[in-house]
Amino acid sequence: MEANPLSKRREQLGLTQQEIADRFSPRMTAQAVCAWERGIAAPSRKLVDQIAAAYEITPDAALAARTRIKATALRWRKQRALAMAK
Repeated sequence: MEANPLSKRREQLGLTQQEIADRFSPRMTAQAVCAWERGIAAPSRKLVDQIAAAYEITPDAALAARTRIKATALRWRKQRALAMAK
């Protein structure tokens, strides 16, 4: 699986998930950041500008990352639902 663009960028910055979470106002949880980076949950579109600032990327790059994460999260939920149905 290809690395999530947000986790890759966070690692380039040398930051922890908690340090990224602390850059949001109101403060985000490290668990939420982890869910985004794992592709389990997608951040709200309202957070695009804060994501851009937290990860030091452009708003367009943040939106593209969110879109990609959202698609991954949808696939993850479908796979989980199928597994639970068995």
